[in-house]
Amino acid sequence: MASYAIPPRESRKQREGFGRFKVALSNVLTKEIIMKLSHIFHYPNCLIDDFREADTVTSCALLMVSKMEEKGQIAPHDISQLLDSLREIGNLGTASEVQQFFLKHTDQAATDPANPAAQPLNPKSDIQKDQATTDRVDPAAQPLNPKPDSEKEMKNQIFISFTFKARDKAQCLKKKIEESLGLGTCWICTEGVEPGQGLRDEITKAMDHAKVVVCAVSKEYPNSVECEREVNLASEMKKKLIPVLLDDDQWPLRKSDGKPTGMAYTFAGMLYQKVSIANSAGLDCLTNTLRKILDSSLNPVPSLNVVPPNPPDSDGGKG
Repeated sequence: MASYAIPPRESRKQREGFGRFKVALSNVLTKEIIMKLSHIFHYPNCLIDDFREADTVTSCALLMVSKMEEKGQIAPHDISQLLDSLREIGNLGTASEVQQFFLKHTDQAATDPANPAAQPLNPKSDIQKDQATTDRVDPAAQPLNPKPDSEKEMKNQIFISFTFKARDKAQCLKKKIEESLGLGTCWICTEGVEPGQGLRDEITKAMDHAKVVVCAVSKEYPNSVECEREVNLASEMKKKLIPVLLDDDQWPLRKSDGKPTGMAYTFAGMLYQKVSIANSAGLDCLTNTLRKILDSSLNPVPSLNVVPPNPPDSDGGKG
């Protein structure tokens, strides 16, 4: 009689890691791969039509990832069915890349844990394990009540998402936020990435560290594929999102051709904040909201509910 192992209940860290994996997966899926996989997985024609008619590759890939999770082709402990299918359609390079993503973000092998032969792609040697044990700090040598380093805790807690054309406005927004909340509170890719570093990897690390994501929405923002990826990544990581309108654009966001942006679903129902870089209008409300969010993360209060910025008035409104 066959025996089946019940996968362990995943921790919050594992869930967040799987969320980051799903975003990385959506970035490598092309429309051609998606269409081939949808036939191998025997998806219904109506769903295949949805893939075919998707406005962007990003929205098509995100829909595909969602359906694969829903139908069990990928799971927090097993993506073997996806890997086998990628190899079946001849995308060996993509299969290898996806396998590496899974190990990187979830720190586990890309096979079913019910299989006793499953091993991590890069298992640690006994020497490395012994060294890790030796390197552990003796808890007794640590102070019982170490003083918190508030500056270190607040560093890079606010991730600012923006388009290249709006980088000057985004830099000004960062400066004004830090004037109120402290130097180094914000992370922005024009300052946070060193030459030679992988931009997407650094963006993923920075967002994982941050407590809140401020979307500096300019006229170009709804058309930006990279900004859409950042918004989707923030949503997958369960980060608090605050859309900040830098221009007098309409809400909800629409692309230059008038079509809804792929971010519209994530932003649906959110309150936004209008901010004028020139005269600082709306900044007090924004910084007060950010302060509440950061304070609640450093000193959590069980009953505290942080409301996104700006109740409907002359400076903002519902999405």
